[in-house]
Amino acid sequence: MSIKDLELSKLSLIALCVLAPLLGWLILGERGLLQLYHAEIERQEHLEKIRSLAEENRAMLAEIERLRSDMKYIESLARKELNMVKENETIYRFGNPIGQASRTVESETAGKGTGADDYAGSRIPDRQPR
Repeated sequence: MSIKDLELSKLSLIALCVLAPLLGWLILGERGLLQLYHAEIERQEHLEKIRSLAEENRAMLAEIERLRSDMKYIESLARKELNMVKENETIYRFGNPIGQASRTVESETAGKGTGADDYAGSRIPDRQPR
């Protein structure tokens, strides 16, 4: 082995000893590439959540505007959610489908009288005052 080869191997060993910890720190350190990768994934998740919340806000603002201005929409919501009816409007209720009617009647008439009120199985009154 020549002196040049020995000096070159010493220099390579020193460079390796300096560069290996530096490279480890760059990749695995507190602000290393691995942390940067995880931060970018988390950032993308937050951006997606922001987009979905913005869309939900737009839908809610449209709903608010519709509730402020569209009386037919308010009426339809009142009919659907609150079971409200107009004055002089008649509601016809029909029994439950076959199979469910017998179970409903049996469960509701147990311990009660057998009057006509027990059959329908509905706790919603036919009419509600305005």
